[in-house]
Amino acid sequence: MAKQAKGFPCLWSTCPRDTTFNQKSKLERHMQTHTGYKPVKCEVCHAALSAKQSLAQHMRIHTGEKPWKCNFPDCTQSFKQQSALTMHKRTHTGEKPLSCEICGKKFGESSNLSKHRKTHNVKDAKTYEGPRKQGQGYATWKR
Repeated sequence: MAKQAKGFPCLWSTCPRDTTFNQKSKLERHMQTHTGYKPVKCEVCHAALSAKQSLAQHMRIHTGEKPWKCNFPDCTQSFKQQSALTMHKRTHTGEKPLSCEICGKKFGESSNLSKHRKTHNVKDAKTYEGPRKQGQGYATWKR
């Protein structure tokens, strides 16, 4: 008999994540991605956001602040988001941590991986996660 996972799993039927959250609040925040619930509003442009942390990041659009600076020699790039800096650094290092589940080709940016997946004629290349969950996988291939 398999052990039951501890924590709070997402039970949304179409969720591609295979994650159990260690806190109920983290699951609740994740559920907002499914429900579209956005309780926080920007006072400048009235954009709806999912959390206060998102508002702090969003405000950089209005202020122009770019606190994430590249530390590679002779590079003066800076970014509004840490994730953008992480992707940018890969242009210096050549790191390609993302790989196609079908053919193994490596990529540095998720958008390039998504574009590549479409070359395999997968029905929904954006959400294809391979045969991780029961009922998912090769049935998503076009026939």
